[in-house]
Amino acid sequence: MAVIGHERTDPAAPAGRGKSASAALYLSLATAVSVAAGGAAATASRLLAPAAAAPFRGALAAAAGAWGLLLLLEAVSAATGRNLLRPLSANARRRALGALYPACRLAGLAAGRSADAVAASYLAFSNGLEPGCSKGRIRGRLLVILPRCLQREGCARAVTEDVRNCLRCGKCDMAALLPLMERHGFAMAVATGGRLARAMVRDLKPAGVIAVACERELVEGLHGAGGVPVICIPNRRPEGPCRNTSVDMADLEAAVLRLAGGPSGEEASGSPPPGKAAPLPR
Repeated sequence: MAVIGHERTDPAAPAGRGKSASAALYLSLATAVSVAAGGAAATASRLLAPAAAAPFRGALAAAAGAWGLLLLLEAVSAATGRNLLRPLSANARRRALGALYPACRLAGLAAGRSADAVAASYLAFSNGLEPGCSKGRIRGRLLVILPRCLQREGCARAVTEDVRNCLRCGKCDMAALLPLMERHGFAMAVATGGRLARAMVRDLKPAGVIAVACERELVEGLHGAGGVPVICIPNRRPEGPCRNTSVDMADLEAAVLRLAGGPSGEEASGSPPPGKAAPLPR
């Protein structure tokens, strides 16, 4: 599942994003952290248990070789767009490399990279794990979760109760998101916090999730994702965190197409027709 909520970012977080992040930074940090951890373990074994060092080094070398091969295949998959680890599920791969995220974040900070940059790279890696269009399983059961601060500050419309309460005045991105929802037939909801977002996914049981929030919220939610296909889209914060944020519409529509296919002529059996929202059964 995807867990998002009201954005929380560092005060120094950039107001917006330039080019899309790539997985290269995170995979580089994961490799550096793995090498450092392996070297520390080998050194500790020689100092603390010299007699057991030789067999331990053998086991450590085997584990390091397997882990190194995984990192290499992940890097090649990310660079070429080809899934070289198809037998492994996206969730298993996400959990394996996600376990290094705290250490990679610290390593990135030490190397002069911002926490948001490391998080964005990790999210790019995670997004790349999801397969292409699975419209037969996901179409009609896709849930897009948005943060409350996407709505224009001061607007009294109760979009947290129903996104269709939006008047489409054009002062925030909600006006552009509604036609997208109607065209592609997915469900869309606004979460006022991480707890509500978790409840949405738990209760609605979508077959796929697209989550929009700040990088830190997305990463925190992704670590508890489970096996649901999820694509995370960091928001834009031109006025700072938690205030009048926006989302790249092209990125959002591309994510919808990737998970659920196109709006016409491609519906799976039982899918809602274009022009209607796709309410998920409770």
